[in-house]
Amino acid sequence: MNLKKTKDSGFTLIEMLVVIAIIALLAAILVPTVTNALDNANRTRSLSNGRGVYQAVFAAHLETINFPPDVPVWPSSTRTNTPDTNSTQYFRRLIEDDILSPDFGLFSASGFPAARELTNFTADNNTWKVTDGATNSSTSQLPFLITRNLTETQLVAPSTDVNTDTVTPAGPPYEERALVVVRVGGGGEVIPGRALRWTNINPAAATNQLLAP
Repeated sequence: MNLKKTKDSGFTLIEMLVVIAIIALLAAILVPTVTNALDNANRTRSLSNGRGVYQAVFAAHLETINFPPDVPVWPSSTRTNTPDTNSTQYFRRLIEDDILSPDFGLFSASGFPAARELTNFTADNNTWKVTDGATNSSTSQLPFLITRNLTETQLVAPSTDVNTDTVTPAGPPYEERALVVVRVGGGGEVIPGRALRWTNINPAAATNQLLAP
């Protein structure tokens, strides 16, 4: 018995358009989810890196107490000898003094690739701002490091007025989506965009200057 071959053996135009529409819909759903997951992973890595920087500084602080002479480990733009003019210069000094290891991944993040060596380590490779004058004796609520998408040059005391207490970061690494903060004492957190208020960033109500990247 002979069977007739169907005349149309491929997809019709309508079927192809339906398949394309389904693929586009799935992509629209999945891409933001994957992007957010990667962004969260990057923020977590930045927080871990910042804590590593603080722990190295604190360990050096303890060492200078027990084994003089005293080597300046905390950031200061007013120090008579070796003042820190910006955050990158501060990190460079710590690396040169063997306080920090030359692991330039500690300072990199989205938009700021890791430097290859100290001579090439510039602000273009540094994602952090350091709080000028932060020391071991500062309150544990004081930010020590903040990602540089916080564009302000000074910590602002929290306000009871929600409208004036808001903060709007900009630029890399995390735009207005989040800030990564590492505090004196080694604590820290990723503050999401919906919670970006000085109340959460600076509960110590300090007015310290932030060293430029």
